[in-house]
Amino acid sequence: SVIPAMRKALVKLYEEKVVSKPNNRDCTSLVEALGKLGAEGDNSVTLKTMLEPYIKIGSSPWIDKPLAHQMAAFERSCLDVLVESLSPVPLSLLLITALLEQKIVFVSNRRSSLVSTIAGLRSLLRPLGWSHLIVPTAPSSLASDLVQYPAPFILGIPLDSTESKNIIKTLPDDITLVDVDVGRVILTKNFSHHSTGDSDGEKATTLALRSQVLHLAESLGNVIGGYQSDSVWRCDSPLSDSFAGVNISRKVEAVQKIARAFILELTAGINTCCYWIEEESNAADENRAEQNILFDEDRFLHLKQLRSERAYCTLFESDDLARANHQSSLEARPILALDLNDFDLVMDTFLRGQSMSSFISSQRKETMPYW
Repeated sequence: SVIPAMRKALVKLYEEKVVSKPNNRDCTSLVEALGKLGAEGDNSVTLKTMLEPYIKIGSSPWIDKPLAHQMAAFERSCLDVLVESLSPVPLSLLLITALLEQKIVFVSNRRSSLVSTIAGLRSLLRPLGWSHLIVPTAPSSLASDLVQYPAPFILGIPLDSTESKNIIKTLPDDITLVDVDVGRVILTKNFSHHSTGDSDGEKATTLALRSQVLHLAESLGNVIGGYQSDSVWRCDSPLSDSFAGVNISRKVEAVQKIARAFILELTAGINTCCYWIEEESNAADENRAEQNILFDEDRFLHLKQLRSERAYCTLFESDDLARANHQSSLEARPILALDLNDFDLVMDTFLRGQSMSSFISSQRKETMPYW
């Protein structure tokens, strides 16, 4: 909560001391005054007295609030930054890339933006989560080694040095780059779960997967953009209103609900394809049994295809999915269901991820057939 509280306090200070003066945007004099007060020990009380009202304003959403409330407020502030930084299609591309557990590097001139956007992305991945390396702000001395890390990761690299900029220029081909300041997502050329080789088959598979991801991102982005403001998103007139005029709460709400509905649709049907098996142990402790969960992938893929065709409805629909459908004012199936004729490689890569494996392992015994 320190970063959003500090940001709010500084914005309020800037507005009152700089912007309030006519035709003034230069904060040099304010920075010099604060620096002079901070350097003079005798004036520390003066500096504290000057900043205290703004600090109280910035910390008011956090002080004396329950930890759960602070966490929810922090995630919401992070989502605000993420949604304001990326438009619907790039944001959808980032979400899908994270769900497929690829290597992702965020870059920005502002460290606070790196922390906020990465935390915002992480919150969108629930209930799956991120099971790999994550470093919101990596110094150039560490980032040069981390970008060569063989497993999936999410890194934030501040562009505050020549070394950091050189690292970005020489990133490996298997990394997706997110430029927070520009609002751009550059998709990786080589997906981690489909490494390229000399064979034409492997190269064709990688290209096909990349094409499917781009297609899916555009489709999902259209859903998010339409929900945020259908009149703005559907109109291509240069005289139409821009998304800058759309209420931030509306934009964040759309991203949260549709991202959750999409993930719940991806995982829908898992419990009917899992089998809990307990094998009695011959050890002295007769109450101990070896527990395993078997996952029927063929049946799961068959259910996914049926859902995309509206040919399959569960007898008892998941409460989470039903709630997401109701809150989002859209039906997750078939709008968000993946047609395996178009997205078979996306689904295959998703099923191979650690987050999917962990999600299956976290299911309760009572939610699946067992013996």
